[in-house]
Amino acid sequence: MAKRRTDDYEDSEEYYELKRAVGKRIRALRIERELSGKRLADLAQVSSVNFGVIESGYANVTLMSLERIARALGVPLVALLEDTPGVTTKGIEGMLVTLRSDLDQVGRQLDLCRDELTKLTSRFETFAEADEETRIQIAKAEKASRKSEDK
Repeated sequence: MAKRRTDDYEDSEEYYELKRAVGKRIRALRIERELSGKRLADLAQVSSVNFGVIESGYANVTLMSLERIARALGVPLVALLEDTPGVTTKGIEGMLVTLRSDLDQVGRQLDLCRDELTKLTSRFETFAEADEETRIQIAKAEKASRKSEDK
């Protein structure tokens, strides 16, 4: 088993600076795309609390989270590690990022509507079955009433 060094890189000022630089870069790209922190967190499928800690530069962020954030921003992963603007999406590409964000939101709303429609359909079917049973019983009662009147 590997022994942890006492002068571990994770405890170094260089590491803290790297985390802050990545967080600052994510924030700059998010603001450039006019996305709120909550919206970008939703798009990246990262909790908004965790995203806030990442963006502030205090989190030990995973590569998976960075990849999700980069994808949500429409940039390659390496763009989150650059100090310069590098590869960013502007113009038509920026519009595509916004459209993708809007489509994701519409998709989530459609899923909610689909769930609600399924519930309503189930309730209607239950009502229709009960209504049919009631009609059958009324018809039987009317038939029995006519028979007793005919006698």
